[in-house]
Amino acid sequence: MTITDPYDFVLRDLRVQRDNIDAAIKAIEMVRGTSARDERNRQTLDEKAQSPSSLDMTAVSNSSSTPYAGLTIYDACIKVLCREDKPLSTVALTDAIQQGGLQLNANDPYNTVGSVLTRRFYDHGDVVRVGRATWGLPDWFPNHDYRAEALEKRAGKEALLNPPADAMEQSKVPERPMLEALSAIERWRLDTDKSPSN
Repeated sequence: MTITDPYDFVLRDLRVQRDNIDAAIKAIEMVRGTSARDERNRQTLDEKAQSPSSLDMTAVSNSSSTPYAGLTIYDACIKVLCREDKPLSTVALTDAIQQGGLQLNANDPYNTVGSVLTRRFYDHGDVVRVGRATWGLPDWFPNHDYRAEALEKRAGKEALLNPPADAMEQSKVPERPMLEALSAIERWRLDTDKSPSN
């Protein structure tokens, strides 16, 4: 097959590149947890936003039914907490972000969300654990530093589990005096058994 028009060659090459780009986008969306439909909805909304005269209420309703699509787990959880304005459990947060369009491809989405929030809690303090698997925003508790308490508690546990080497040496009972004491007791017992009874 010979190509006579140079534009045919360029167009064929561009189509191959487009197919490769589409395949890469699909792979990234699979890893990220978004679908092509979500991306098309986002593109449609962007186009509609650029032309205000053609604002379509169906596009607005689609975006409100999936407000968390494309967000990170942390960002989606913060939006839910801001909307609800009260502490929520990991289960409630996970259910809310999934219903809001965030795709979680984990075997255990509750554990995944809990792990993300726990890491943010310890590393940044921009979300607080106010109870077992219950999360809130630090602004709600201005006089209470949950993060400092948790870090202090964690440090105490680590100190118990991993005591310094010199503390381990100090806590050891000297073996030699213990053996000497036991042998002295044994000698005394043997001597008392040999003594004649009156």
